[in-house]
Amino acid sequence: MAASLVYGLPFKTFDALALANTTGGTAFAVPIKPGAQGFIWQTSYGTVPSAISICLQVSVDGTNWTTIDTSTTTAGEVRTILNKLGLFVRGYMTSYTGGTVGTLTLVYI
Repeated sequence: MAASLVYGLPFKTFDALALANTTGGTAFAVPIKPGAQGFIWQTSYGTVPSAISICLQVSVDGTNWTTIDTSTTTAGEVRTILNKLGLFVRGYMTSYTGGTVGTLTLVYI
């Protein structure tokens, strides 16, 4: 069973992961709360890759995933996604060239 996110606290779906193409990160259950919901997510890299595609995915069953946002910024970045939720969330490394390790930190807002 997936660990549950806690509103406002950071969780790492990738934590200094050795970069590999098509790798799913740790999945977290998303608690239901009233009002607007979303995620702040941040990517960072130990050694800057020359190309990267990493995305944020959601699922209603923890098996079938839908991409809701994608980052291709090699320097890392912080992104915000609102009102695109599922019952589970994870990071997914689609592709990379160069670089060493990647971290994706997620905050449920």
